[in-house]
Amino acid sequence: MSYSRSNAAAAAKEAKVVDLFQQIALDSSQQKEDKSDKTADEASGEGEETNDNVGKNTENTDAYCLFVGEKGGGKSCLVGLFMGKEEDVKPTVALDYQFARRPRAGSTNNSKDISHVWELGGNLSVPELISIPLRRGLDKSVVVVVVDTGRPENVVGSLKKWLDLVRDRIDVEMREFEAKEPARAKAMFEEAERRFGVDHPDFSSVNISPVPIVIVANKYDKLKEEDSAGRRCLMQALRFVAHGIGATLVFASTRDKQSRDLFRSVARQSLFDQGPVASAAVEGGSEQQQQNAKWKKAANFGDSAPLAVKPGCDTFEAILAAMPKGTVKSDFVGHNGIGPRATETWAKSLEVFYGRSTLDDKKEEAKLELDDEGENDGGGGKANSYPEPAVDEARAAANLRLTQYKKEVQRRQEIAAAAIDVEKPRERERKSRKSSDRDKSSGERRRRK
Repeated sequence: MSYSRSNAAAAAKEAKVVDLFQQIALDSSQQKEDKSDKTADEASGEGEETNDNVGKNTENTDAYCLFVGEKGGGKSCLVGLFMGKEEDVKPTVALDYQFARRPRAGSTNNSKDISHVWELGGNLSVPELISIPLRRGLDKSVVVVVVDTGRPENVVGSLKKWLDLVRDRIDVEMREFEAKEPARAKAMFEEAERRFGVDHPDFSSVNISPVPIVIVANKYDKLKEEDSAGRRCLMQALRFVAHGIGATLVFASTRDKQSRDLFRSVARQSLFDQGPVASAAVEGGSEQQQQNAKWKKAANFGDSAPLAVKPGCDTFEAILAAMPKGTVKSDFVGHNGIGPRATETWAKSLEVFYGRSTLDDKKEEAKLELDDEGENDGGGGKANSYPEPAVDEARAAANLRLTQYKKEVQRRQEIAAAAIDVEKPRERERKSRKSSDRDKSSGERRRRK
């Protein structure tokens, strides 16, 4: 009974935290969304029937994008890079929202397409928050998963964690979407298959996401400093995972012009479906030629330049041409598709070069910090016998947001108090003058009488 009560209490606590963060995220993004809607209306001349719009399809062409990844992985910098705001950025606590505009293709009346960009704080992996951007426009959404190649030992574990979270939420939202919009849901699956290529030799072995996913291997400038053998193994692992779900893979760095331009190109195409991806590391001709050849001529990837791989432009055969030491092909892929322990095998192979992953250590440090601050006990000074890591990290982030809010309120109160202190002498002076004027008026009236 006590275990059931503890589980029920944990579930109730988690629900409250989720509700809190959903409200915070919705409140903070709603004003910005309203601003983007107003901006779009102004740009498109809402309420005016222009010649450009007569007889043309004016359906909503907005795009929706969500950035996820570990704390400190560089998500905010990448969002800023895409948005053209490369100034110093602050860490994201909960769910941040921005929007970008571009001229609408084929429009002659300055109409704009809006890209709505959300970023989920890396210290918060609450699945329900992932759904907030997806529900805005599931069939027009893109999810960007950012991994920090500056910490190569954690790349595979981090990627698996976030892909599992994202894919689970996509499945949940797709079931609801299919029930409401079966035709549009079917079109999403068909489009995903088209992007990958139904005639691809690996088509029956992959599990393609109906919502496009972009995997960004960030901080490529640091990865270049690593040993070439380890770097090559890491690139193989990322190519394998990306290919297995039909995702786009791009290496990026905000400090390297070549990879900056590459990321912008991929982001522009993924969010706005605009312009070709200009990969610097794919041999065999231009992007257009690669698109035409697709899998028929497997691309060769080097390990000394940033690369971008579009869905269906890679093969398991090419990726596993040189397998990690001590592994065989069946460790990764077999007749029934991707092996159940393939990701774990890649992680073990990378340990040879980079050592054991420290992701679990970070979780333990966060837990200890909560214990030290008294935030991980059940209240009343008694330790919680049934801790919930997701709830605890959500509560820690909520406390941080609350602290920041309190500081802001205190700052405003201090400013208001200072203004009052300045105003009080002036008010006393005005009252004194009014009193003096009344006395003078009274004296004048008495003299007249």
